[in-house]
Amino acid sequence: MRDMKNVCASSPISSLISRISVLILSLVSCLYLKYNVPMIINTELLKEKLQDELVALESELSTVGRKNPSNPEDWEAVEGADNIDTAEEAEVSEGMETFETNTAILNQLEIRLNEVKDALAKIDNNTYGICETCGLPIEGDRLEVNPGARTCKLHMND
Repeated sequence: MRDMKNVCASSPISSLISRISVLILSLVSCLYLKYNVPMIINTELLKEKLQDELVALESELSTVGRKNPSNPEDWEAVEGADNIDTAEEAEVSEGMETFETNTAILNQLEIRLNEVKDALAKIDNNTYGICETCGLPIEGDRLEVNPGARTCKLHMND
């Protein structure tokens, strides 16, 4: 009997079982919505997590960039070399490399910052925890791991 369990765990059957369980979860979520039975999500705790993450992200962003003076919602990377005119060639090169690195980091942090802001807005609008793809509730365990999640497990790779 144990050998059969190991065979099933490593076979395509386990993948099928996994997909079926996700489908069942989606159907249960659909029933919750249809019959207006609220799914229990501790939005206050998740809101607190999101607010903490927002502060941390803004702190990280300030180490590689600054708020755009003409658009305070936008961040721009800071340049590496302060005085390009008197800098040596190696310093200019290093400054450019730092700027490129800061830009890449800033872009990723800014994407996450916007996801967190969107999630906080959804909490305020009572639309938090709903998959943007299918309209079904996002699983509670997914929201606990990623409070800024925009989709359910079924659509997280779409």
